[in-house]
Amino acid sequence: MGVILDTLKNALQQMDEASRKLATEELERVEKLYYNGRIDGQDAFFMALGVAWFYVMPLWPRDVGNLARALGVDLERIGY
Repeated sequence: MGVILDTLKNALQQMDEASRKLATEELERVEKLYYNGRIDGQDAFFMALGVAWFYVMPLWPRDVGNLARALGVDLERIGY
């Protein structure tokens, strides 16, 4: 889960300072909920993905590739 959250945080580098700060705070809240055992990995993933869609969209192609690798998905093999 840490790799996924770190990948999403790296995607924030393309944003302006104010939006990046808000999105980072939200991702850190998700991370805290996960590590405190209040939500499971699946919930944390979808919550973090929701933060990315809300603040980062569109995700940059490099970040999508990093996220896919973190999830174990080979985009080239499936034709992307």
